[in-house]
Amino acid sequence: MKVITMVLITVLLSSCAIQWRHPDHHDRNRFDGDAAQCKQYADKMSDPGPDTTVYKNQSAASGGAMGRAVGQIIAFRMWFVRCMEERGYYQYKGKDKPVTQVAEEK
Repeated sequence: MKVITMVLITVLLSSCAIQWRHPDHHDRNRFDGDAAQCKQYADKMSDPGPDTTVYKNQSAASGGAMGRAVGQIIAFRMWFVRCMEERGYYQYKGKDKPVTQVAEEK
């Protein structure tokens, strides 16, 4: 349980440090609209549907719920990033360096 919590905190904090850029425009209103549409798309795509699993005990049910939640967070992030990249945005960290360049320099 502690490991899962730490992973979630790490994922959430690391995503805060990354920002988005578009090579053709810097319009905040357009970005906000694109991000809102991508969030809706990611919500739809990452929704696992109702949990119909029958668990033997409460502990197993809690673990199953936590696993589903973690999976949904990971799936949401993946679908959101994919949607933004399809619209031409790229992630950057630091001084206008795309995330891939920052990772390669380390």
